[in-house]
Amino acid sequence: MNSEKIAILIDSCTDVPPELAASEEVYSIPVLIRYVDGEYRDGIDITAQKVYERFEEEVPKTSLPSLEGVQHIFAKIAADGYEKVIAVTISSGLSGTHGVVQLASAQFGWIQTQVIDTKNIGIGAGFTAIHALQMVRQGMSFEEIVEKLKWDVANAPV
Repeated sequence: MNSEKIAILIDSCTDVPPELAASEEVYSIPVLIRYVDGEYRDGIDITAQKVYERFEEEVPKTSLPSLEGVQHIFAKIAADGYEKVIAVTISSGLSGTHGVVQLASAQFGWIQTQVIDTKNIGIGAGFTAIHALQMVRQGMSFEEIVEKLKWDVANAPV
């Protein structure tokens, strides 16, 4: 069994079941959802159900999480004793979150981080995060997990 302490970092648009998102080794970056009346952090200030309910009155816009917000999450990961992070983001072609995570991770050079661009959204990206968590729990090494995830992304049918 591998003794590396590996955290999984996802963004809130990476669709994973709530019980997995609540796992101790999983950290989530909330995407910002903007309405005329204000800005809300996905999954914190507003639920997916509430977003769907408001669709008829207004279609929201989304915006990137702040660099400071992502750095705060990395600081929490470090404080929790993690040495390595596998960050799973939705497609960099659809969102700049991937780039923000890369910038934030550079401020925490003592934590080995691999940012995985799933080139997908929603449950497609979620499958990658779920697979990452399964491999962490199986005790696979950081390098093995990263290689398998890269293979998953390159061979995903969606």
